[in-house]
Amino acid sequence: MRKLNSLFENEEIKGCILPWIHVYGRLNGTYALCCHSENYESAATTFGEPGQRPLDVWNSRKYKKTRKMFLKGQYPDECSVCYDLEANGQSSHRQRINHKYKRYQSLQDKTSLDGSLNSPPVYLDFRFGNLCNFKCRMCGPDASTAWFKERHLAAHHSYATKPGQDYWTHNDEFWDDMEKICHNIDTIYFAGGEPFVQDGHYKMLNFLIEKGNTDVELQYNTNLSYKTHKKYNIKQLWDNFPNVKVWPSIDGYGDRAEYSRKGLDWKVFAENVSLFKERIQTFSVCGSAYSISSNLKLISWIKSQGLTFHITNLTSPVFLDSSILPKEAKAEINDQYKSYLKTKYKFFTDYELKNILDSVRHMNRVDNTHLLPEFKKFNTALDLYRNENFESTFTEFASWYQKI
Repeated sequence: MRKLNSLFENEEIKGCILPWIHVYGRLNGTYALCCHSENYESAATTFGEPGQRPLDVWNSRKYKKTRKMFLKGQYPDECSVCYDLEANGQSSHRQRINHKYKRYQSLQDKTSLDGSLNSPPVYLDFRFGNLCNFKCRMCGPDASTAWFKERHLAAHHSYATKPGQDYWTHNDEFWDDMEKICHNIDTIYFAGGEPFVQDGHYKMLNFLIEKGNTDVELQYNTNLSYKTHKKYNIKQLWDNFPNVKVWPSIDGYGDRAEYSRKGLDWKVFAENVSLFKERIQTFSVCGSAYSISSNLKLISWIKSQGLTFHITNLTSPVFLDSSILPKEAKAEINDQYKSYLKTKYKFFTDYELKNILDSVRHMNRVDNTHLLPEFKKFNTALDLYRNENFESTFTEFASWYQKI
């Protein structure tokens, strides 16, 4: 097998470029440095008042302190999420972002002594509500309205939002700030909830069309279950924007994907992949205890479509992390991946191969089998509520699962 060299060598950006270009407005109206920093389990990762205007936050104490830390070779606690992955030999969001947005490196040299920055943010991520038609097992009621009736089964989610809660769509101060920076915007990332059913998403697209900034890069993390919403035909609306990149979110294949992503119809998903193929940048594949045994089938299918993928390994809730699997299951999966890659490795790019190997490395990095009782308790409760069955879906796991 060919040697995989570092994909992010010669990095010149100090720390992470995001505090110089990016604002992330959360579902509950507060802010965080990025969506990945939320995986660091501390309330200190969030800042700002609910619905506070973006430009007031941009040079806030938190942003200025973070910029100064990165310039000194330090980083905030919540950024350890990325640095821990890198220490384990895995690629991180920090590395990918620095690589993609290295053209903004010079902004670091323009940082004032107090950490403030005169230039506005160019990369926006505002979550226009938690409206969603799926209730994925690794998700919860804070990010999906479909989960709300089962919220008593989602104790692993740390903050509560109301169904349909949206701090941005009808916030006049937010849109005043968008007016001020609209022609500086380089990238807008839409996620959810499910962005295709969020009114704020369509308001933002119409705003950009009205202001003449249709060259902006639109990025989507979507379950790809919708083609239209209300009066909008999504594909036709995108005809106004030459730079649309879609990351369909998926984990597992077929009935296993439908199990972990309640609401998914695999046939509809496959049809919509064909419909939106020209806009699909890469599949956002989740590596978890549910999906790692069938993700090889999934990525084979993705490659058969002439498309590519990125694997994000689930770390929260930890009882759904692939590291909880017992020794015998890990051994079988290790053999499965080894046998698969022995003959298939040449069909993948270096980046894809690293993702595949990272997912196995992530599973093997630690023994979390003490969490198996919590894993089974969670599945049993949801199976009863949803009329599903873990053992009949994941038949190869049945022998050890019954012993928990």
